[in-house]
Amino acid sequence: MLWDEDRYDNRWKIIENLQNWFQGNDRFWLHLGISSFAALFTLEIILNFTSQINHFSRMGTGFLVIPLLGLYAFAMFWRSVEQSFLTFVGVLLVYFGIFFVYTPEIVKTLSSPTVANKLGVGIKNYAMINPASIAEVYFIIGMFALSFNLAIAIKPKFFKPRKF
Repeated sequence: MLWDEDRYDNRWKIIENLQNWFQGNDRFWLHLGISSFAALFTLEIILNFTSQINHFSRMGTGFLVIPLLGLYAFAMFWRSVEQSFLTFVGVLLVYFGIFFVYTPEIVKTLSSPTVANKLGVGIKNYAMINPASIAEVYFIIGMFALSFNLAIAIKPKFFKPRKF
């Protein structure tokens, strides 16, 4: 038989039990999300000051940032599809703003000159783009997505459309 209803029903029971467990511990997961969000924000402020002194300080904090992002994502993903998507986008943008822009390949691409014509001779464009400004924009947008996600988690009825 291609369709086994007992097996199908058992899967739904497992999913419902898992969701009920998460909803039963709602306050714990909310506090965990808030604390990991605050830790990420504080860590970025500290990194902004230390990276002015030592440019390699961001590479040494991967062991802190990646688990904090994972903890935040785990605390928020189970709520709804919209919040899962917002969490995923926010976590990627924050990761991109903290680490990826500062990799040597990206810095070289942003700061290397480009030749203006196809023959390889001619005008060279030396448009130097500061990676820190790009990283700050991505970090701010990512933190905005994560904070909006926290606002939805704290007060879910506030952001739902109302019938008139």
